[in-house]
Amino acid sequence: MSIRIEQIREINREKMVPLLKLCFEKESFLDILNRSNLKSAYAAYCDEELQGMIFAWVSTFHPHCTYIRLISNPMYPEQVIPENFRNIA
Repeated sequence: MSIRIEQIREINREKMVPLLKLCFEKESFLDILNRSNLKSAYAAYCDEELQGMIFAWVSTFHPHCTYIRLISNPMYPEQVIPENFRNIA
């Protein structure tokens, strides 16, 4: 199983929404990608299928905090996707 990590440059709702639903996340979560306070966003693919995403953003409410959200396909063995996100800098 080969995991490919790449930076998210544009929203592909067609690929992202099924993963969000699988993880019980709202579609509106993708709005973070359109905000100016987004610091970074990465996606994990296995065999060209989106299996995970990680986002980092700041909030105007807490401007000195960076929020991080990791979404991973629960059907994959535990820690397979999150461990691959460790290597991004």
